[in-house]
Amino acid sequence: MTDPGAAVNYPVHVGVWTNWSIGGKDGLYHQRQAILRNTLDERTALTNFIRILWSWRRKAHRPFRRIFPLVALSAVVTVGFTVASIFSSKINSAMGSEVLLSSPECGTPSIEMAESSHLPELSDEYNAYAAQRAASLRTVTHCAPLQSKDYRKTIPSAADETYVQYFYGRMMGHGPDDEANGINFTYEMRQQPVSELERDQSTSLSPRYRVDSHLCSILNGTCDPGTSDFIPNEDLAQRDGDVAVIFLSANGICFAEPTDDDLYSAHQRSPFNITWGKNVPSYVYYADEPATALGCKIQYQICDATSSAERSCSPWGSLHDVNSYTTSPKSRIKGTIQWALRSSISISNVVALLTGSSLTSRYRLFKGIQAALPDNQWQAEVENWHSIGLASMQGGLVDFAAGPENSAVLEHLWRKPSTAEEKNLCRNQKIKSASYANFSMMWLVIILLLGTIIILLEYNLESLIVWLEHRRIVKPQSMEWFANDTLQLQRLAHEELGLGDWSGCGGTHSVPVTTKGQKLGILDDKDPDHPRLINPFSLDHFSELSGKIEQSQMEADEARISHSDDADQCDTGKLEAQSNGHYVGTTTDSIETEAASPMLRIG
Repeated sequence: MTDPGAAVNYPVHVGVWTNWSIGGKDGLYHQRQAILRNTLDERTALTNFIRILWSWRRKAHRPFRRIFPLVALSAVVTVGFTVASIFSSKINSAMGSEVLLSSPECGTPSIEMAESSHLPELSDEYNAYAAQRAASLRTVTHCAPLQSKDYRKTIPSAADETYVQYFYGRMMGHGPDDEANGINFTYEMRQQPVSELERDQSTSLSPRYRVDSHLCSILNGTCDPGTSDFIPNEDLAQRDGDVAVIFLSANGICFAEPTDDDLYSAHQRSPFNITWGKNVPSYVYYADEPATALGCKIQYQICDATSSAERSCSPWGSLHDVNSYTTSPKSRIKGTIQWALRSSISISNVVALLTGSSLTSRYRLFKGIQAALPDNQWQAEVENWHSIGLASMQGGLVDFAAGPENSAVLEHLWRKPSTAEEKNLCRNQKIKSASYANFSMMWLVIILLLGTIIILLEYNLESLIVWLEHRRIVKPQSMEWFANDTLQLQRLAHEELGLGDWSGCGGTHSVPVTTKGQKLGILDDKDPDHPRLINPFSLDHFSELSGKIEQSQMEADEARISHSDDADQCDTGKLEAQSNGHYVGTTTDSIETEAASPMLRIG
């Protein structure tokens, strides 16, 4: 038999959600549970946890140990979502600005077409993308000024004119025996005296530079007769790259200052001076030579970048030799890079197409007068020509994939791709463009899936827990979670005062309601620092209310009696002032009057 006085041990689950049907918990516990149940976002939870931790720091048992883990968790979640929101933009920005071209007009012009436009400065490597394969085309241009001392000859003419011929190689179509006949020179320019230059300067509105180029296209170590302009001298000839000689003639342009640049060399001072601003006289200078020359070696290389660990590249060579490499059985690139080679324009072609407009010095040229130039101006010109050639190559491939905008060109001058390589190139051209946006499909799907899972868990977790409890898969511990809902806490407060017949008091997403017309508790505002709910229908409240009513009635009666006394005194004074003793009026109790006597008696 069990001893009634013996202590009974009840099983109590200790944890964040505790079965507190046995025993009780302090205020910190209940506030913590209310915050966990009713706070909708981590930032608000973090603020509330810090508030209760500070408020209960000396009034609860181990408040730091009980609250700080939740503070840390809220802070981690807050920081995590903040960082995630910042880096979510990387889904777009990390993918770069490359876009894939796709056009039904992909193809190539059926005739040679040249274009001149203002082109941007580019690097010396072009990347072409094929299906599951990447190929790179590199081009390097080496240039140097050519001395003319041992390679020039002055030729007088019958018209008292002097020409200067430059011998850097034999023009294509002329044989070795033609040198005796005076036609085996590379370039010829008339030499004008300074006096004539001065006259031309005064009569010409805007003298312009003259730029010419001669190219030797190397094929198997020799100049290809079909694509070459000249055969260079032995000391200029190359076997592993194309050779170009570019000639520049000032053509009557005068220089504001002496110029030491090898291509623009000008030290011949004019015998006459000109007056600049502020009436300061100054001399101008003319070119030292009728023409100056640059010798250039142009090399190409293609690489099959199948993987970063293994990179197969062709040897450096001429345009023809590199093109032969792409069609050899050893090459895995085949036609992918050939279109880039076909679109390639060397600096010799750039000069031949754009002539004097390809020079950067013209931006400092005004009405035939050239402003001061740096000593390395020729290097700036070579870099500009090289960049234009690369831009033309890239533009040609873009035009191939995008097709022309002019319908007339599309109808008459455009050829659709016919080979597998050409069709493959139509589907695999990437360009950089700010008109479109790239994004990572993988990370976008991950974010959408995770977000969907979190949202579904938020709305269905309570129902899932109830379902698991009903099937006894987990221990029933959800009652306190539901009871700490905001509306349920409000119900508990009013119900504890004995107010309301409530329904909807349990289960997920339940809203507690009373029967129709029932009134609930009111706020007692006697103590502003400690407001509380009270039952307006309780005996204490009625007693307090009736006491207030009686006190108010007594105060009203006292005020009325006091008002009556004041009125009596006023009437008495009036009666005493009467000489005939007549009186008309009433008093509080009774009034007796005598006709012959002026006396007033109040009983």
